[in-house]
Amino acid sequence: ANTSDAVIVPNRFMKRFLDWYGYKTIVSEFRIDPRYILKRRPRRKLDRWKILYMSGTKSHEYDFSQAKDDILEFQRSYDDVDLTVLGELSPEQFSDWPRINVLGRKSYEDMLLCIDEHDIVVAPFAKSTFNFAKSPTKFMEAGARGVPLIVSALPAYIQQISACGVGYVVPWQTRWYSVLEAAYRNRLADAGHARVLIDYVHMNMSMASKKEGIYWQISDIYSDMVQQPVPLVNG
Repeated sequence: ANTSDAVIVPNRFMKRFLDWYGYKTIVSEFRIDPRYILKRRPRRKLDRWKILYMSGTKSHEYDFSQAKDDILEFQRSYDDVDLTVLGELSPEQFSDWPRINVLGRKSYEDMLLCIDEHDIVVAPFAKSTFNFAKSPTKFMEAGARGVPLIVSALPAYIQQISACGVGYVVPWQTRWYSVLEAAYRNRLADAGHARVLIDYVHMNMSMASKKEGIYWQISDIYSDMVQQPVPLVNG
C-alpha cells in the first residue's frame, strides 16, 4: 500500500479504515453475474421450512458456533423444519441433530441451485474486526435466488437488508432462536417477497452497475494527482 497511488477495497468499512491511515482508496464492491440472478423464483411447497447454512471453509466453525445451540433448539421445537449444512463444517458435530443434511463443498453454480431448494439462509458471524470488514456476499447470493437471509449484525449486511426491506438482522445480544421464530412465523410473507429480493439484487448488486462507479473514483484520484505541483529539478 505504501508504494501505490490507491488501494482497491471491497466495502465502505475497509475504505474508512484505510482512509484513517491516509491511504487513497477505490471501493470495488462484490457484484454477481446477472446470469446467476433468477428471473422468477419457482413456487415451492410450504409444508416444510428448509434452512440452509453455507460454510466456505473450516474457519467458519467458530462463526457457526454463535448460533449453533439456538438453531438446534429451534429445530427440535418445530417438526416441520429441516436444516442443510453446505461446505466444510465437520459432519461429526451434527450426529445427533434431527432432520439434517450435511453436504460437502459444491461448485458456485451448484451452490446457487442448492439455495433454490431452501426457504431461508442463515449466516451467523463472530463479532470481530475481520468479519466487520466482510462484504454482504451471502445476502447477494441468497437474494439473487429470491431467498431471505438471517444474519449477524455486520455493517454491510445491515445496510443492504435495511435498503431492501427483506431479511433479518440478529443484534449481538439477541438470541438466534427468537429471530428464527419470527422468520418462521413470517414464512408465507417472505415467500411472497422473492420478487423484491431478486429485483433489488439486479438493480443494486449486479455487475452491470459496477464499472461506472469505479471509473469515477479513479478519475477523481487521478485529477487530484495531476493538479499537484511538480517539483523543479536543478539543471
